[in-house]
Amino acid sequence: MNFALRLLTSKYDYALRRRPLLVKSLTSGFILSLSDFTAQCLNERKTNTLGRSHWDFSWYNYKQTLASGIGYGALFFTPLMHNVFAFWAFALPSRSLAAVCFKTMVDSVVAFPMNVCALISIQTLVKQDTPMGFEQRVAEVRSILEEKLWPTLLIGWKMLVLLLHEI
Repeated sequence: MNFALRLLTSKYDYALRRRPLLVKSLTSGFILSLSDFTAQCLNERKTNTLGRSHWDFSWYNYKQTLASGIGYGALFFTPLMHNVFAFWAFALPSRSLAAVCFKTMVDSVVAFPMNVCALISIQTLVKQDTPMGFEQRVAEVRSILEEKLWPTLLIGWKMLVLLLHEI
């Protein structure tokens, strides 16, 4: 088992060095797809009042999983953050605590809000709770962003403060 794990991690590391953006995109897409699937399962388990079988997946929204994993994770989040980190490596290569804190603060007010907006928008566009046209969906995105963007950002920033406080 130990040998297999070492072999797998060395192959992954080799692929990451050869094709970093592709490997990061596939990894991010897989992790976010799995996360979305898990969140939907937990939500269904919590709200299953119809007594459906454990094998009944009629409630499952595969479009949301694909949009979160592929649309957001692989095609938006990964390329954005790959380039953000490449920029920081060029513009401020220092790894001192002060430099890391500075980069984190800038990213938290630039990249973090962009990522939250993108994820909320993508998830709203693929919801299947009510049929509606694209224009109505876009209006719903705007409404949900107005309602949830600031509270979500504030929670994220509070968590960042807690993490930095622990350092």
